[in-house]
Amino acid sequence: YRGNYSGSGNATLPTIPRASGISVSNGILGTAQTISADRKSSSFTHTLTWTSNGESGTIADKSSATSWNFTPPLELAKYIPSGTSLNMQFTLTTYNGGTAVGSASKTVSMSVPDTVIPNIGMTVEDATACFAELGKYLQYQSRLKIHVTGIGIYGSEIKAFEIKADGVAYNTTRTHTSVEDAYGVTTGVLQSEGSQKVTATITDTRGRKATITASIEIQSYNTPRI
Repeated sequence: YRGNYSGSGNATLPTIPRASGISVSNGILGTAQTISADRKSSSFTHTLTWTSNGESGTIADKSSATSWNFTPPLELAKYIPSGTSLNMQFTLTTYNGGTAVGSASKTVSMSVPDTVIPNIGMTVEDATACFAELGKYLQYQSRLKIHVTGIGIYGSEIKAFEIKADGVAYNTTRTHTSVEDAYGVTTGVLQSEGSQKVTATITDTRGRKATITASIEIQSYNTPRI
């Protein structure tokens, strides 16, 4: 038997709550970024939290928004004194009224900004009496006494020093590193004359470098001849 049939009616379909998705990218510690939610219903709210290296925080609590600005704490860099990035997990919990529908998590990488470098200081003195007597460094007579200090930042430690003066490089590498360290050298008699630069560079356990430069004036000098 064949025939055509048609009809109409109304039916109410059950609403099935679905947890929102989370969107977050790799970022930089201390730099703001945006985290967003793919909300399935306009009536849903969200709680957004983060965890990293045993620390945690709440970005939003039962929020009706679908995006949030978040600045990962720069202080977390202390957990990676020899590294430049760490993992951070974000968890987005979706609520339908007071009932948790579900949650979504995502782990991203947060890097230590390039501006995080160790602190450096330097003093330059005349190891002879020339500067004290003449107010100048004296060619073929003065010797430089150079002292360099380095302090790590956010847990990093100092592992290497380099000093360049009068065309000579002096360096040292630490086997046992520490947050604060110092290195000093005394040069041979100065061979150069005129305006010269003394440069020091330190390297920390993250591989980050800091450099400092001092300018000195060397008076030309010829020893007496007979």
